[in-house]
Amino acid sequence: MLYSVRPMTDQATNTQADPDKPDFVVRTAVPQDDSDLAAFLVDAEPMASPALDVPSVMEAPDNPLFSDELGRWVWIARPSGQEAGPLAGSVTLHRVGQSTAQMSGLRVAPELRGKGIGEQLVKASLKFCGDQGMIKVLLDTLTGQKQAIHLFERVGFQLSRMKESNGRECMEFYLDLYRRPDGAGD
Repeated sequence: MLYSVRPMTDQATNTQADPDKPDFVVRTAVPQDDSDLAAFLVDAEPMASPALDVPSVMEAPDNPLFSDELGRWVWIARPSGQEAGPLAGSVTLHRVGQSTAQMSGLRVAPELRGKGIGEQLVKASLKFCGDQGMIKVLLDTLTGQKQAIHLFERVGFQLSRMKESNGRECMEFYLDLYRRPDGAGD
């Protein structure tokens, strides 16, 4: 699946906010993305709880980062026209039950945050969940991740509870896709 992320238009003046901003394409990861994805996972701080054990990924490159058989899928964002090199963002989904998925590892390169990349990654993965018949998506994030929290709430996630994970305060969110007719979280 391909999704284009284009520079936002300023509604008040109907002009492009910054014509020099590159376009981004959000798509499901493929095996050829493994090395770029592994490097990105090491460098970028997650906005949602990390799920992939990055050191083991680096030590065992034959271990797939995504797999239908494992119930683990990854979406990546790249600048349009770029097929290799540094990623702009990524997000991972894990099936944790017959109709439930856990979103994790949402990452956007720090210099590219605020351009809608994270939202497009989240929406692409939510659409996939809806298409697969999943009805609930869960995620955790640290309480200090204000931008991520705002993003998750904006696309429809609701706070379930506060909890502690590895000595850090986290927020657990959920989204009931069955309440959204398109399952996409719009």
